[in-house]
Order: sequence, then C-alpha cells, then structure tokens
Amino acid sequence: MVTWRNRETRRTVRISVRVRTDAGWIDATVRNLSTRGMMLDSPQPLRRNQFVEVTRGHRRVVGRIVWSEAERCGLHSQDMIDIAGLLATPGTPSGVERRSQSRAGTPAPRRPVGIADQAHFARLVGRTIERGALVIAGAAVAALIAAAALDTLARPFEQVDAVLAP
Repeated sequence: MVTWRNRETRRTVRISVRVRTDAGWIDATVRNLSTRGMMLDSPQPLRRNQFVEVTRGHRRVVGRIVWSEAERCGLHSQDMIDIAGLLATPGTPSGVERRSQSRAGTPAPRRPVGIADQAHFARLVGRTIERGALVIAGAAVAALIAAAALDTLARPFEQVDAVLAP
C-alpha cells in the first residue's frame, strides 16, 4: 500500500526578492511559501538542480531548484525558512545595488562569487583538512613505531655494555 506524505501548508504571498545565481543577481517574486521551500516567479528561467540564494532585506534563503516550468520554479531550502521574518522585512531589495556601486575614490567592488564556486571552495577546504588530519595521524603512528623499534634494538646493546663494562 502506498502512503503519501502530507504536503506542508503553503502560504500564498507576493514578495519581491533578489535571487543570486551563477550568472549574477536577478529580480523575482515569491508566489507561495512554506518552512521548507517557496515558488518563485522570475523573468529569467532557473534550471532544475541549480543552487540559488534568495535575499530580502537581511534575510537569506539558500536552496536548490527542484522543478522549473517557464518563468516559475520551486525551491527547496537548505534550512528552515523563517516565514514571519521574511514577511516582516520591508519590500525593498537587500541593498545589493547600494553595495555594488563604488564610492568616489574607492575601487569598484569585486565580481560576486557564484554559489557553485563557493561550494567548490568548501569542498576543497574540506579535502585539505581531511588530508591534513591523515598526515598528522600517519606521522603519529610512524613516531610510535620508531620509538618501539628503538626501544627493542636498544635492549641487546645495553646487555652487551653491561657485560663489557669493568
């Protein structure tokens, strides 16, 4: 017998948000919202299995696009979504535009790093930490083996020294 999980209750909303993709920032509208996902309506189609960051004010939601049809798509969030906090934030964009403009006398900001690049960097850091731990563990085992071998080889020489000593 097939049992279906109950679908989480969705709240119908119309919230303007900014979405960061690998290609940069785009404007979008949230059409419905739950604690684990949202439906987005964006003029630029988002592809399935793409990781994106949705921002509104100081609130951020990171997730993966699980379905996509024309201008609409469904996002499954990485963490629980604070619905009340997302709705309470003023409707202005997150200030990304203000931060992206350079002030007089200051250099222009760097190009934002894409989510895929961040994920790749995190994997590299994780691998580096894992390999470093393996090197440290290997060095510790080698030191223990060397100490045991030195102790084993030193005993016969101590006996010879004891016999030869006047």
